[in-house]
Amino acid sequence: MNPRNGFAKSHLGFILKADHLRYTEAIPLLRDGISSGEPGADDGRFYFHLGDALTRVGKPDEVRLLACLCIANMLKSSLLRSRLRVIMQGSLCH
Repeated sequence: MNPRNGFAKSHLGFILKADHLRYTEAIPLLRDGISSGEPGADDGRFYFHLGDALTRVGKPDEVRLLACLCIANMLKSSLLRSRLRVIMQGSLCH
């Protein structure tokens, strides 16, 4: 897998989480895929599975940030989404 391919990361993270219940391994792949901005990498289902994985490993603060990103995505504001991507890639999410 190309390490820069956000589409592939989202899908691989989904498979690890949904089919294999490997939450800890799935989280960075889903996070990186979603924040890549690549078409198809930020599908709503990936947000759901990232939030679920974060909840299952006990990271409620990151779930709150993810909720903000979901809201920004729904608003379709590129400025707001880019700011929240920076937050998502910051200290609370790594």
